[in-house]
Amino acid sequence: MHPREEACHQDICQILEQQIGHYPSALANLCRPLLTACIEAEYSRWAALLPTWLHDLIPLEDVERKELGSANLWLAWYAGLFDGILDGSIATQALPCAQQALLESLEAYRRLGLAGTPAWDDLMAYACGAANAYAQEVGTRFDSLADLQPKQLEVWTTTLLMQRAAPFSFSLHAQLHLHGASTSDRRYAPIHAALEHLIVARQMADDATDWVADLQRGHLNSVSARIIAAFWQQRPQRQEIEQVVGFEISAEEIWAELEAEQQGCYESAVAALETLGACRLTEIIHEQHEHSRQGWQRLRERREKMRQIFAPEDRGASFIMIGSCSSLVRE
Repeated sequence: MHPREEACHQDICQILEQQIGHYPSALANLCRPLLTACIEAEYSRWAALLPTWLHDLIPLEDVERKELGSANLWLAWYAGLFDGILDGSIATQALPCAQQALLESLEAYRRLGLAGTPAWDDLMAYACGAANAYAQEVGTRFDSLADLQPKQLEVWTTTLLMQRAAPFSFSLHAQLHLHGASTSDRRYAPIHAALEHLIVARQMADDATDWVADLQRGHLNSVSARIIAAFWQQRPQRQEIEQVVGFEISAEEIWAELEAEQQGCYESAVAALETLGACRLTEIIHEQHEHSRQGWQRLRERREKMRQIFAPEDRGASFIMIGSCSSLVRE
């Protein structure tokens, strides 16, 4: 990230921190550590800096970019809290902060003059679509793998991933509106397509490292659904999580398919932007792509190490052994 972009990110984060400073003490004390965690996460930069990364394609004044970036960051913070509370990784005590973050985001967008515009209608549609995607996701949760049905695995498509994070794309609609354009502008379709591909790529990368932890909580994701489907084809009688974890370290064909699909999303994102010429967003996507390649290589190396550790003659016996070491799959 360029130094000026890092400085812009810090300025935007300070807008949120200063606003929280005006809250009643109990709410402020609850919000501060949660906001700090959000700011430290990579997704905060995507939310806050997307208007800046699109500036060479859709110019805005510096003040507008920061105001839009802060609105995006409020919304991203809300989305992160909502997702964490829903999957159990964040305590329900964070609900007041999530509510406040959502209200702050809507107020920030309103101050930019977006309420009542076609862009606002798009935000409401995106929000409804995201809520529906989360409702579908919740319907795939399970108490035991033995109770899991194939139709629950089928829910996990790239469309679901796009819909769940669709409000992220609202920043593009907002920036076009503030620029005096609309979604009929020739820049909209390629940028929107690139952002959708990027959403899928980033979520698949997260799911590739989180799938074991999610599975242990009774939650599916885009990676575990594929691994379980392949596992069932080969071992339909085996229904334990430990057995799935044991299966995946030798399921190189499935992992190769997942990697090719995820890497292809980055390539599609870059291809979508080609009609607009060289731009900062393309550079950012290339950087993300390279970082992702390194992540897949680390996963391959870990699976190889695990195969070397657990290589008994009876592969079936290794499933239980591997289950006790499933945390090794994570970074």
